[in-house]
Amino acid sequence: MRRLIALIFLSSSLLLVAIFLIKNTRPFRREPQETDYQSDLGEVFNILIIGNDARLLFKKLPDGRVVKELEPRGRSDIINIAHINLKKGIVNLINIPRDMLVHIPGYTKAESDTDFCHMDKINHSYFFGQEKLLIAVLQRNFNIPIHRYLTINLSSFQEIFSFLLPYLKNLTLRNRPIRNAQEARYLLRSRKIWKRDDIDRGRNSLIFIKLATENLWGLLSKPIFRANLVKGVMKIIGKDTDLTFDDIMYILSHLKQNGFKPSSLQMATLIGFAAPVYLHRYQEVLSCYLPVYPEIKKQIAHFIFESEEKAKSYLEDEPFHLPSYLLRTYYPIDSPLDSVKTNLENPPFRSQTQEF
Repeated sequence: MRRLIALIFLSSSLLLVAIFLIKNTRPFRREPQETDYQSDLGEVFNILIIGNDARLLFKKLPDGRVVKELEPRGRSDIINIAHINLKKGIVNLINIPRDMLVHIPGYTKAESDTDFCHMDKINHSYFFGQEKLLIAVLQRNFNIPIHRYLTINLSSFQEIFSFLLPYLKNLTLRNRPIRNAQEARYLLRSRKIWKRDDIDRGRNSLIFIKLATENLWGLLSKPIFRANLVKGVMKIIGKDTDLTFDDIMYILSHLKQNGFKPSSLQMATLIGFAAPVYLHRYQEVLSCYLPVYPEIKKQIAHFIFESEEKAKSYLEDEPFHLPSYLLRTYYPIDSPLDSVKTNLENPPFRSQTQEF
C-alpha cells in the first residue's frame, strides 16, 4: 500500500514538473500572432522604393587602417512605388523612369508642364535632397502621396540578395538565369544589354520584385519564418527606411489574411518619350524622357487610386498617343547632337504612336 501511495505521489510530482516546464517554455516557442504587430499605416498606403546608385568607397584613416564608406550622395537609379490595399489584398508596383523630366521645388523654374528646358531629371531630386525632396517631387508632379520609404544602395542590395538566395529557386530575369548577387546586380544595373536601356532597367526592377515575391511568399506566409526574414533584411538596410519591423509584419500578415497572391501583383512603367533636351540648368543637351501626360494620368488613376478606367502597363513597347507637344524640338537647331551625354540610339518608334 505504501509503495502504491509513493508511486502515485511520484507520478503526480513528475506530471506537475512537466506541466511547469511546458508552461514556462511556451512563450519562447509561441508563434507570433497577427495582433502582435501595430502600425499607423491604415488599410491603403504607398511605399516608395529607391535604388540608390551610391557606391562603397575605401577610405584610408590617419592610423593606416582602411574602412568602407558609402558615397555621401547618390542618384535614384530606380524609383518604384508600391501601392498596397490591405483590405482588398492588392499590391501594385509602379516604376518612374529615372530620366523623366519633372518640376523640382527649389531647383527648377519651368513656367508650364511642357517647359521641359527648365525642368530636370527626377533622379536628380534624390541627389539634391534625398528621400524628402523626392517624395515632394512625386506629390508635386504626379499627386502621389507617400507614406513610407525604403532605400537600397548597391552594397545593401547584394547583401540582401545573398541573405535571401537560399530561398530563391530557379530565378531568371527575361530568360537570363540569376545564380548569385553579382549576376543579379549586373542584370538589374546594366542598360546596354536591353533594348530600351534605362526604360528596361526600370521594368526589370518590377519583374525582379515580383519574381522574388513569388519565391518567398510561401515562407512569408508562416509567422516564424516571416519574422526571421524581415529581421535579417532590416538589419542590412539599417537606417535607410522609415518602415519599422512592426510595419512590415503588419503589412505581410494582413496581406496573407486577405488573400493576396503574388500572381495578382500588377506592374506598370510610367509612359514617356525619349528625346534630346537642352537643359538650361546644365547648359547642355541631355537625353531625357518627356512625360506623356494623358497616359500617365490614366496609369496613376488605375494603379495608385484603383480606378476601373483601363491603363497601359507599358512593360513592353505598347503603342500610345503622341501629344503635339512631343513633336517640338527642345534643343537649339545648331546644337550638335554628339554633345548628348547618354545613349539616344533607341528612342521609341514613332510608328508605334499616333498624333492627336
